[in-house]
Amino acid sequence: MHAASLREMAFVVAHTPAPVSLRRMRRPGRSRSVRALQDDSTFGKPAAPKELWSGFARTFRDGFLEEMAKPDCDVARAALLLAGEDDAVTSRTAVPLPVDAYLGRLDSLASDFMVAYCDTEAHEEDRAAQLDTFLYDHCRFRTPTAWTEVNSPYRTYLHHVLAQKVGRLESLAQVHCALLQRLQHRGVLVGADVYVAPGGRHPVTRTAGTQVVSTPVFIPGGWASSASTPSGAVTPRLLLLATLQALLRAFWAWEWRPEEPSGFLRAARAAAGDSGRTGTVIGSTVMQASGRPFGDLERAQLQLERLVALAQPEVTTATRDLACLLAHRGNKDLALNMLRDYVNSAAGKDLQARAATSAPALAGAALPASQSAFAEQEQAAVEALLISLERSRLEKTFTQQ
Repeated sequence: MHAASLREMAFVVAHTPAPVSLRRMRRPGRSRSVRALQDDSTFGKPAAPKELWSGFARTFRDGFLEEMAKPDCDVARAALLLAGEDDAVTSRTAVPLPVDAYLGRLDSLASDFMVAYCDTEAHEEDRAAQLDTFLYDHCRFRTPTAWTEVNSPYRTYLHHVLAQKVGRLESLAQVHCALLQRLQHRGVLVGADVYVAPGGRHPVTRTAGTQVVSTPVFIPGGWASSASTPSGAVTPRLLLLATLQALLRAFWAWEWRPEEPSGFLRAARAAAGDSGRTGTVIGSTVMQASGRPFGDLERAQLQLERLVALAQPEVTTATRDLACLLAHRGNKDLALNMLRDYVNSAAGKDLQARAATSAPALAGAALPASQSAFAEQEQAAVEALLISLERSRLEKTFTQQ
C-alpha cells in the first residue's frame, strides 16, 4: 500500500467521532426520567409494548359491549370484536385484528348470493332453501369432522371460521345469521330467521310460519332452549352468549364434565385448599392430578368478564365463577367482594334453595336427584371458598398492623 494511502486512512480514523451508545441517546427536550414502554417480549416470541396491545384490547371490549347493547346487533361485528380482544391479549400483537376486512368477506358473500340467486323471481321458502344451498354446498361451510376439533377454540372464533370455512355449530349459525342480516338490509328474505335443528349438520333458514324444533343451547344461568323468540329462531345475543360459554369451557383449567352446567365445583374446592396442590395455579394453567396441564386462565377470565358485563346489573353464576378464578390468580380481595355479591343475589339464593331440596330428592323434590345433589355440592363449595377468602383477608389485615 502506498504511503499516501496510509496517511489518508490514518487521518480519517483520527477525525472520526466514536459511536454514541444508543442507551445514552435521548430526544431533545425529553427528560431522562421518561420510562420506556414496557416490553413483554420473550426469546422466540416477540411482543408489542403493553401500552399498545392493551389499548387494542380495551377498544375491542368497549366495541363489543356497545354492539351487544344495540337492538339490531350485528352478530358478525360483535363476534369479531370478541375475537380481536382475545387475539390482542394472547398474542401481544402490534397489529389489531382487521375486523372490517372480515366483515367485507360477508358483504362479498351477500353480493355473490344476490348475483347467483336473486336475478329471478322465487318464492320466499325457495329463496330460504337457496341460501342454505349457497352456504353449505356452494361455499362449503361445514362443521369439523375430527373429534379433537369439535370443541376447539380455533373452530369457534369467527375469523378462523370465515377463513377456513369450518366451525362449530354456533359459529356456523353466526355466519348464517350475519349473511341473512346483510341480505335483509338489501330487501331479501326479510321475514326469515335462522334455526338450529337437532341432529342437523348445519343451521337452516326458514321463513315466517315454518315450524322448526330448535336444539338446546347452554347460556349462563342454566340450560335453556335456543328459542328466545316466539318462533324458536336463534338471535344474535343468544349465539354470542353460547360462543362465550363454549370458549369458557374450552379454556377452563379444571375438570368440567359434559353433563355439568358449570366448572365451578372443582375449581372452588382447589381454591379453598381441599385438593392439596392439585388444581393450584402454575403459570397460565393449573396442576393436574394426572396427565398434562390444560386450559388457559387468562382467556377464561376474558370470557367471564364479558359474561359479567353483559348480565349487569343482574348478578349471575358468571360472577361466582369469576370470583373463583380471581382467587386462583391472586386477586383475593376482589374475589371476596364478588363472591359476597353473588351470595346476596337472586342467583345465590336460588342455588341455596335448590341445594335445600337435595335431602328429600327422592321424595317429591322439584329437581332430579343428580341436579339437586350437584347444587348441594356447589353451595358447599361456595361456603368453603367464602370462608377461605375471609380468612385470607383477616390474615392480611393482621400482618399489616
